Parts: sequence; C-alpha cells; structure tokens
Amino acid sequence: MSSNKISWEVNHLRLTAFTTKPLIGREQEVWQQIFDVEPENTSLSPRKAVVVGVWNEKQAQVEIDPVRVNIRLFAQLNVDTAETALPTMGQFSERVKEFADVVSPWIRGNSNVERLAFGGLLMIPADNHEEAYALLQKFIGEQVRLEGAREFQLRINRRRTSNVLEGIEINRLCKWFATEFSIKGFMSRSAEAQKELAYLEDQIVASLDLDINNVGLGDSCVIPEDKLEPLFEELVSLGEEIAEKGDVD
Repeated sequence: MSSNKISWEVNHLRLTAFTTKPLIGREQEVWQQIFDVEPENTSLSPRKAVVVGVWNEKQAQVEIDPVRVNIRLFAQLNVDTAETALPTMGQFSERVKEFADVVSPWIRGNSNVERLAFGGLLMIPADNHEEAYALLQKFIGEQVRLEGAREFQLRINRRRTSNVLEGIEINRLCKWFATEFSIKGFMSRSAEAQKELAYLEDQIVASLDLDINNVGLGDSCVIPEDKLEPLFEELVSLGEEIAEKGDVD
C-alpha cells in the first residue's frame, strides 16, 4: 500500500518492558533515570507502584508490577482549550522521536528484559462518521468497504520476522476504528491549582491503536543487552510504517 500524506496526532505513547526480576521498590529510581524531574505523586500497593508527574509539558507515568514496567506519555489537558481541542501531544511523527529519545537510555541499562512492546493511540479528527471512515479506508485498503458504515472496528496482527533478534517474530497488533471522543471530568491548570470541570463534547475521530511487541524468546531467556535499544528502534519503526502506509504485510 502506498504512503498516505495524512498526519496522525497522538494521544499517548507507551513502552512496556517485561522483566524477569521485579522492579517494585525501585520506582523512584526508574522515574529519575527516565524523566529527571520531581514527580507529582506516587501510589503504592503490594503489587503495583505508579509514579506520575509532568515532563516537557506532557503527563508522564511510570507503572511497575511484578512482571513489567510501563512508561507512558500522555497529552496534558488544557482547561482553556478542552472544549474545542482534542487532547493530543502533537504530530505522531514528531512526538515518537521525542519519546524514543527519553526512554532509550533507560532501555540500554537493563539486563533482565525478556520482551519489549511499543504502543500508542493515534487520532485524526473528523467532522462526522462518514469522513472518519473515509480516512480509515485510505489505510486499510478496499478489502472492507466502509461506505455507509455506522460501526466498524478492525483488529489485526500481521507478524514480521525481527531484523534484530534472529528467528524471533514481531507482533504488529493494530486496531483501526472510529469513535466519538469526549471528556467529562476534572482537570487542573497545574498541580497546585484547584481542579476544574472540563468538557470535550463528542469529537469524532479516526483512530489507530498500536501494540508492537516481540514474541518471547522462550525458556526464560532475556534479550541481550546490546539488542535492547536496536529492538525498540525496530518496534518504533514498524509502528511508524503502519501509521504511514496502513495495513501492510
């Protein structure tokens, strides 16, 4: 499928590292290694630790449980524009590079990772469902006819053999759908400000949900340290390809 000149906006991005040794208890260390700013809040339970804060005008989160570490960047909601603007971090092509730059140093220093995953929610605003489906049609091709459709969701995994890990396959999970995106909740201008009620009423968006991850190596094998960053770069590249070219083999 040929390249599309349509620019996706991104709501959030995620790195998941599946670890053979739990990192609960080291959540502050992980946060500082990645974001190097003071967090706003830490939530602890016996099986989960969550650290949140603001980094580079985005909402950042480190979530750790016994088997994985999730690192996320979210769009930071703005009270002044919440009624008219989608909560996005900007163009996917720009923000994904920024995300990779901030998480890659942490990836390099790990020796107990058995799987990596890259994910994100991408959106294109549309005036109505018909326009949203017409946008999606450009990415999924003609195998499904969306003209006149009212409900549609395509979830597909087209595996590829990794160029980094010999003999290992990469899951390229993606979900294409159109939805009415709305916000009805509390938000604040800053961490110190009193929270205010904000609304975004039923903005229709064409959406792409990405989850790109390697199949496990088996027998409790960990990914060699020198392969971790190249593997993450490969996962990101595969996500970028889908966002540009759509449902490709």
